[in-house]
Amino acid sequence: MPGATAASIVSPDYPAKKVGAFSAHQLWITPHKPDELYAAGMYVTSTNGLEGLPTWTKENRSIENTDLVGWYTLGFHHVRALRTGRSCRPCGTTSSSVQSTYSTKTP
Repeated sequence: MPGATAASIVSPDYPAKKVGAFSAHQLWITPHKPDELYAAGMYVTSTNGLEGLPTWTKENRSIENTDLVGWYTLGFHHVRALRTGRSCRPCGTTSSSVQSTYSTKTP
């Protein structure tokens, strides 16, 4: 994955982790489906964790001869300052680029 990113350190049993279960992996690949728009499902704040990427990938749908969607999860953790113990916001930059093999010309 490009650049530095942080993996989730929250227990899988924690309610927020269940809702944000997509954060278990940094990269997911799924076949395109028009109603799959959000990694945690349509309504993240009212879901019970049974929607989104983990559920969709359990279906084990074929990715052969279909349009694909790449889902990249980028995470940051707040780092505590040793002297004060207060949370400090991370300082840094992240960038990524996507390269396509599609032709810009009409066949």
